[in-house]
Amino acid sequence: MEKMIKEAEKMKVLLINGSPHERGCTYTALYEVAKILESEGIETTDFSYW
Repeated sequence: MEKMIKEAEKMKVLLINGSPHERGCTYTALYEVAKILESEGIETTDFSYW
């Protein structure tokens, strides 16, 4: 039970990229943010639409 509570407490962040440029500035900024968050143990998921 304690493991389930700890798993539920993990922070998760959704990174949304709406830029039409596949590997542009927005992508680069979100990539850098994701690296920092993941180094702190925060799970990230990216979502791109254009």
